[in-house]
Amino acid sequence: MTYQAPVNDILSALKAARVFDVSMMNEGHALHEATVRAILDEAGKFGSEVLDPLNLNGDGPFWPVVLLPEVTS
Repeated sequence: MTYQAPVNDILSALKAARVFDVSMMNEGHALHEATVRAILDEAGKFGSEVLDPLNLNGDGPFWPVVLLPEVTS
C-alpha cells in the first residue's frame, strides 16, 4: 500500500485553526488556500514517491534470524 497524504484533512485542520483568517491577510501575511493546497500536494508526492519506497526494508521482519551452534554431549 502506498502512502497518500491526507491533504483535505490537513486543510480542514488549518481552516479550523483559522489560518486563512481575513485579519491575517490584512497584515500583509497573505496565505491563500490554493497556495497551501499546492504545497501539501507536492509534499505528498515527495512522501509517496521518495520517502515511502525507502521504508520497504522497515516493513519486513524486525528481528534477524540467529543460528545457534548445535550442542553435542
